[in-house]
Amino acid sequence: MGPRTETHDKVLNAKSLEDISEAYGVWTKTYDQDLLENFGYQAPA
Repeated sequence: MGPRTETHDKVLNAKSLEDISEAYGVWTKTYDQDLLENFGYQAPA
């Protein structure tokens, strides 16, 4: 697993469903980049 990010902290410390939804909404802008570059995900061949 890659480094823990601010998004992780926001989701893990969320107090409501709205907090989680907001965190994921922000993450959508960098999700693909995070998976491929920061977390080393490799799609199945």
